[in-house]
Amino acid sequence: MVYPDKVKSYGEQISRGYKGIVVSGVVTNWHEHARSANNEVLTEYDLLVNKQLTYKSNQNLEGTTIKVLHPGGYTTVGEQMDVMPEKSFAPKPQLTEAERQKVTFVESISEPLPRIGDQIFVALVPNEREANLDFYNKGIFSKTDTFSLAAGANCYFFFNEKTGKYESKVIDPQSGQLKANDLSVGEETTYKNAQRAMLDDVNQNYQETSVSE
Repeated sequence: MVYPDKVKSYGEQISRGYKGIVVSGVVTNWHEHARSANNEVLTEYDLLVNKQLTYKSNQNLEGTTIKVLHPGGYTTVGEQMDVMPEKSFAPKPQLTEAERQKVTFVESISEPLPRIGDQIFVALVPNEREANLDFYNKGIFSKTDTFSLAAGANCYFFFNEKTGKYESKVIDPQSGQLKANDLSVGEETTYKNAQRAMLDDVNQNYQETSVSE
C-alpha cells in the first residue's frame, strides 16, 4: 500500500492506496467498550465534526456528531485473562472473583484513544464491511455509519492549544499518559516518513484555531 503524505491524497483514487474522509473535530463522549473478532478491546467515541476536507460533496459531515470505533478502552482483569492464549510453560494465574472484576484500561501506545475534549485531525473510513466497500468502490458513506481510522496513525493528530499546531501523540510507557511524539527522531520507515510529511501538510495548509475559542 502507498501511505498518503498529503491530506488531498485521501480524496484521490490512488492505485493500491488509501482513501479516507479527513475531518477535524472535538471528542465529546466515550461509550462502553466492545471487543473485535480477535478480542481487541474497542471504545466507541463521539466526534463533533468541525471541518471536513475530503468527500464533502458526497456527504457533508460538518456540524454532525459521528461515531468512531477505536482500539483500547476500559475492561476487566478477568476479561483480559479469558482472552489470553494458554501457554503450557506459563499457565494463567488463578484469580479471585474480586481480582477478576478489577477494572483496567488498555490502549495502543502508537494509536492512543483521544480523551474527551481533545480536538483531533483524522482520516476515517466506514468500519462495517459493506459500508467500507461502498465507500472504497463508490465514495458512498452516511452520517450514521460507524467510522474507524483509515490508515492507523498516518493522519491522526491532536491539536495543541499552546502552540496552535497539530502534533502526533503516543502513550508514555512510564506514566501511561499522552505525550507528544517527535516524528523527526528514531528509525526512519516508509510509514513514519509519510506520517511526518502528512503532519507538515496539515500544519502548513490546514491551520486552524481551537474550536473552543
